Amino acid sequence: MMTSLNDQRVFMEKYGIFCEYKKVYCYKQLRFNNFQDALNVAALDQDVPKEQSSDSNK
Repeated sequence: MMTSLNDQRVFMEKYGIFCEYKKVYCYKQLRFNNFQDALNVAALDQDVPKEQSSDSNK
């Protein structure tokens, strides 16, 4: 059932439905719920020599 944005607002109010927005931190193709996890992975990735990080089959 497709509803318009106005219909969605009406249903949300009627049924007490709400939405929350949260930050998602992205590093390359990865997604993280918190900054520290993203930072840790990025830091680890940066410490890997370029030859290894570009071809994981070596």
